[in-house]
Amino acid sequence: MDAKKEKTGIEYELACRHFLMCVEGIGAATAIKIVEYYGGAGRIWRLTEKDIRQEQRMNERQKNHFIECRRRWDLAGELQKLKDKGIKMVSYDDRIYPGRLREIPDKPFLLYYIGELPAETMPCVAVIGARMCSEYGRFIAAELAAGLAERGIQVVSGMADGIDGIAQRNALEHGGMSYGVLGCGVDVCYPSSNRTLYQALQIHGGILSEFSPGTKPEARHFPMRNRIISGLADLILVIEAKERSGTRITVNMALEQGKEVYAVPGRITDELSRGCNRMILEGAGVAADINELAEAAWQAWERNCCQVREKGTGEMAEEGAKEKRKEAMASAGTDRRGKTETEKDMWKRILQLIRKKGMTADEVLNCLLAQGSRMDKTLNISSVQGMLSELMIMGEVVCHCGLYEIKNYRLR
Repeated sequence: MDAKKEKTGIEYELACRHFLMCVEGIGAATAIKIVEYYGGAGRIWRLTEKDIRQEQRMNERQKNHFIECRRRWDLAGELQKLKDKGIKMVSYDDRIYPGRLREIPDKPFLLYYIGELPAETMPCVAVIGARMCSEYGRFIAAELAAGLAERGIQVVSGMADGIDGIAQRNALEHGGMSYGVLGCGVDVCYPSSNRTLYQALQIHGGILSEFSPGTKPEARHFPMRNRIISGLADLILVIEAKERSGTRITVNMALEQGKEVYAVPGRITDELSRGCNRMILEGAGVAADINELAEAAWQAWERNCCQVREKGTGEMAEEGAKEKRKEAMASAGTDRRGKTETEKDMWKRILQLIRKKGMTADEVLNCLLAQGSRMDKTLNISSVQGMLSELMIMGEVVCHCGLYEIKNYRLR
């Protein structure tokens, strides 16, 4: 089969799987069951109405919704809508599906994502906690997330207000990669207050969801979202939580998945510390030192991913992991932002360019090249987008419909 036909076949199958996820009442478990029985979603799509009515793996409600939805569904058109929005898909049996997630019992049938998927070659820590956090919680979330990023560790969270968003912003600001898992479609920014973070994650990480694009956030979606957050992680870090909270639900899911949990201790009189203190009493690790926490994450990664991924070469895989960890730990803490004066000067020039009017990244690049600078030889669209993303994270720049505009002009 030539490459073009093969690609068409894969796209057709993904389009059919996307259709299944848009049929009301059909969830991941049912979708996996019928796809594995028929050997593909394309075959299910081509079933006659009579065959669907006789199908034993769907209930009557699911059959009715399937038939009705198929009558008005445009496979090619719906797939093109996703492409136009930059939305990609990966199914549970695809080789690039996240290996950590594949191991959980209730894995998503299909993941939608913008940006990239978490790398299998680096540890991933889920940082979760209270939305209405204290100043102590804000400080600790910022410090630990920055420390993890500096040590080559990815940060995954729910992009929520409070601990989640603070941790993800600081991971990005300190050169790390972060991934936001949503309880809605990937094309829906929730909460809207985190739009800058939402845009930055698409450049330096990714936005992921099992819900079809356009799905609005609903309370029942978030426990489902939380199992993906813990499933993608090698280790769970909890920073502030009440004794009874949504954070505790995520922790319970993580424990069922066999993941390690670490918690930040707090004063026994603080309500937001009671959940963490209780977890520590029940056996969670104490997150009191960033080097110890990072080491625990690297060790968890070795167990959860490295040796599984390179089965049969366990000793070599372990040695490779040790070298990666050694390099990351050695480079940590040298210079928090690691920005040279030349790079800071480039930030100033970008802010000056977009001070009067909004510009696309391409327009910014062309203007910088026209001005000339010591960094011209390294300037390209990726580096400019990276600098614009950093300015967005810092709150200097906003992006609307591809145009970057000044927010609060202040030369650094």
